[in-house]
Amino acid sequence: MRILSQLATAALLLPSAAACVADADEGRPDDVELDWRSGGKGDGETCDFAQMSAETYYKQFAYEQITSPSGWNWYRIGSTAQITATLDDGNKIDLDVYFLPDNRIVAEYNEQKYVGGGQSEVLNQTVIVSRARIDATTRAITIDGVGTGTPLTVSNGSGCAPGIAFKFSGDLRSPGLADDSAVIQTVTTTGYVIDPDHLDQVPNATARRYFEEDVASGKIKVIRK
Repeated sequence: MRILSQLATAALLLPSAAACVADADEGRPDDVELDWRSGGKGDGETCDFAQMSAETYYKQFAYEQITSPSGWNWYRIGSTAQITATLDDGNKIDLDVYFLPDNRIVAEYNEQKYVGGGQSEVLNQTVIVSRARIDATTRAITIDGVGTGTPLTVSNGSGCAPGIAFKFSGDLRSPGLADDSAVIQTVTTTGYVIDPDHLDQVPNATARRYFEEDVASGKIKVIRK
C-alpha cells in the first residue's frame, strides 16, 4: 500500500474505532482508543496543529500516563491504528510507537496474518529501540532504523488528532515493508511501555517476566538502532 501521494491535503477523514490489540495472557490487555481532540480552546486542546513548532507538535505524542475518572491508567502513544502497511504476503503491520524523553523511541512491531472469523495470528513480534531526529524547520521526523515522516492532521469529521505521514525505510522482518507507508496518530492505550533497556521500570512484575521469557525463547526479537 502506497499512500503518501494520497496525503497531500492537510486532513484525512477517518472513522472512529476502538480495538483490543494484545493478548491478556501476556499480562498486558491493551485496550486502545483513538485520541480525538474536540478543538475547544477552553480545555487546552486544539486542532490548529499546523501552527505548532516542531518541538510542540511532537510533544503531542509524548508517552504519558493519563488516569481516567474511573481510576484506570491509560497511556498516550503513537500507533498505526487505522492506516497501516501491507507486506508482500498480504499481512498487515501493527506499529505502536512510544515517544520517550530525550528523543528515545521504543517501537513495537508485529505482523498480523488473517486466519478467518475476524481473527488474526500475530507473527514476528519485534521491539525496536531507537532515537528520533526532528528537523526544527520542516518538522520532519526520522526514527533511526524505522523510517521518516511529516506532520499530518487526522480528522473524523467532528474531532481531530495529530498524525505523522510515515514512510518505512526498510524491511524490519518480512519483505514488502521498505518504502511502504502508514499513518501514525495519537491514541490512548492501557498498555504501558516495556522498554528493554529499563525493565526495572515496568510496573507489572508478571509482564516483565513474560517479556524476558519471550525474548529468551525468540518469540520477541529486540533490535537496537
